[in-house]
Amino acid sequence: MIVTDTAEEKVLLSRYRCDICHDRGDIYDEEKKTVVMCKCRKEKIKEDKLGEMFKDVKLYDIKPQNESQKTALNVFKLNPLGSYYIFGDIRTGKTHFSAGLFNYTIDNVTAKLNWYKEKELKELFRESELHNEKSIAKKVKYGDLKAIFIDDLGKAVTNDFILQEMYCLIDEIYIRKRRLVITSVFPLEELVNPYGASIVRRIEDIMDAIIKVK
Repeated sequence: MIVTDTAEEKVLLSRYRCDICHDRGDIYDEEKKTVVMCKCRKEKIKEDKLGEMFKDVKLYDIKPQNESQKTALNVFKLNPLGSYYIFGDIRTGKTHFSAGLFNYTIDNVTAKLNWYKEKELKELFRESELHNEKSIAKKVKYGDLKAIFIDDLGKAVTNDFILQEMYCLIDEIYIRKRRLVITSVFPLEELVNPYGASIVRRIEDIMDAIIKVK
């Protein structure tokens, strides 16, 4: 908090929602000697991507409800920056774990990450093609995105265009050694039907662990 003496300065400061960055979203880190994302912007990303339900999830505060969840949490704590395929029935904590990993990443490592619902991801494929914008695969290729989180994979309808775009994305993640976290109700091998063997093999190659939660 900046202390000022004049009424005019106090009025100016009161206009800002964040006293740290003055609503710019970025601040200069003296220790790292670089511009970093302000806490207010990180919190806004969490709220926009995860919603009220998951924006405040802390990986190390998650309370497992059974042995399966306890085992999964131990894996995540050992390597919170790993790539994971997390699957299981509904209401087994998949998205909760993924949100914890997402929030840990944005708080501690990088802001060059994004969270997508499968349906949203497919809509972005179409929009980037329609408007001739940089594709998500190219953002991965050129370092604009270093971590991708995909929630609830395997439910949306696919077509040849979607399959091509998905393969390009997964292949870039594999080639560039980026990070990938996926949740699904389906075991990975069951995604061969909607997505094809090539995509499934690439996903399997990327993962540090494939984890079933109950």
